[in-house]
Amino acid sequence: MEEMTRRPDFICDPVPGNFRQRFEGRKGKNRSLTVLIVVLFLFAVSVLDAILFAAGPDGDRYAALGGSRGYAFLTALLKGVLSTAIFTILPLAGAVKWHSSMTGKLYAAKIRKYETGWFAGFFAADCLVTEDKKGHRSTWYYNDIVSVEEEEGISLVLSGQEASEDAAHRQREIHGDYLDYVKNSTSFYYTETRLWVIGACAAYLIRCALSGSGGLSRIAGIRSAGSWKDRGIL
Repeated sequence: MEEMTRRPDFICDPVPGNFRQRFEGRKGKNRSLTVLIVVLFLFAVSVLDAILFAAGPDGDRYAALGGSRGYAFLTALLKGVLSTAIFTILPLAGAVKWHSSMTGKLYAAKIRKYETGWFAGFFAADCLVTEDKKGHRSTWYYNDIVSVEEEEGISLVLSGQEASEDAAHRQREIHGDYLDYVKNSTSFYYTETRLWVIGACAAYLIRCALSGSGGLSRIAGIRSAGSWKDRGIL
């Protein structure tokens, strides 16, 4: 038949549009740039911590033992960079990848579920031919079609109450499943880009909380005592 070889006249795709968008966009725009900025930010924090370490009382103790503030700075910097890479960047990268994988599997499963109702349609001279993803074809003669609704999807209302009730029941099921899925998964969904930013901010706040005095107060104390250049660091 000619309608079997030509392009379909219409396609009914019951998968909600935002499912495909979230599945494709779960990594987020400008992800690589965001990761680079986050890594540079975390390493910059390590550099600042090393400067504060060398310019503070710890640097004084190094100097009293015959060392130099420059050596204290390099030691603290190396320790800070390794600590940031091992205990912040690597765990954050693992968490982001795990979340992206779980999100992808979740959306992929939902998409596969809704795609079972996918079909393409061909208009023939005396009937409508539909074909699903597996290639199964059905024929609907125009004399048996009471009406056609053009809404979010296309539903065929056939003669007989049973067919109409089945179609309505299926629509209610799809609508209910969609609402349940949105309700249960909205709070779980984040892009990789957002997770990197959130993780970097959380890591910085935790670092400030564990440091005791906090970065701003330490900077203020050092500036009041003298510039870093006067202390022989820069």
